[in-house]
Amino acid sequence: MANLTGKVALISGASRGIGAATAEYLAACGASIAITYYHNKDKADNIVEHIIQSGGKAIAICADAGDIHQASSVIKQVIKEYGELDILVNNAGRAKVIAFADYDWETLDNLIDVNIRGVFALSQAAAKQMNNEGRIINIGSVSAQRAGRTGMTGYALTKSAILGLTKAMARDLAEQKITVNVINPGHINTDMNPITGGSASQRIESIPAARYGETMDIAQAVAFLASDEASYITGTSLTIDGGLTC
Repeated sequence: MANLTGKVALISGASRGIGAATAEYLAACGASIAITYYHNKDKADNIVEHIIQSGGKAIAICADAGDIHQASSVIKQVIKEYGELDILVNNAGRAKVIAFADYDWETLDNLIDVNIRGVFALSQAAAKQMNNEGRIINIGSVSAQRAGRTGMTGYALTKSAILGLTKAMARDLAEQKITVNVINPGHINTDMNPITGGSASQRIESIPAARYGETMDIAQAVAFLASDEASYITGTSLTIDGGLTC
């Protein structure tokens, strides 16, 4: 387990799924936690309560990941609570399965707002407050490398953009000793993509590991990239998909 004692971590969109698992795991590694949520206040409060009951520190902040004007406010709240920010996990994201011919600009703009503009804005605001040895970890998707199914054009577009954004940010922020990396999950067992889903068995057939990943598979990778052991890793894309994109 990575040692994150004394670190402060912000995980966006962490009321469920990968974000929730990451928040709880980083807390178990010793970090003080801040999470953002938009609709699921009860679930976010439950995550915070569980971390606190386990002996950790955590707060939940209501924020729209697609509203770039809220990014600075989120960071200010974290600094006010903990006095610093060491780790940012850009987990909040939105997906839409829709035929290419049926896309309208409002739908595409909505995906871009959350999956690209929101990541850019929160990262920029965080970097201004991070001390040396900061960590920014973006949660992308294998959809940036492999469409896999029809109807994912807009989502794949935004996640592909995160690959380029990660590499450019890594170079720009190197002088501050802030590392920037992206994790691209494959099929992960969450409530949005459950292993009990109707097409799950067909998807598993295309995965060499012959199973869905679990949220902890991603959380542990985040913890490593956030740790001192990963200080020389930056601008890197880490695919965790059981071999799907082999």
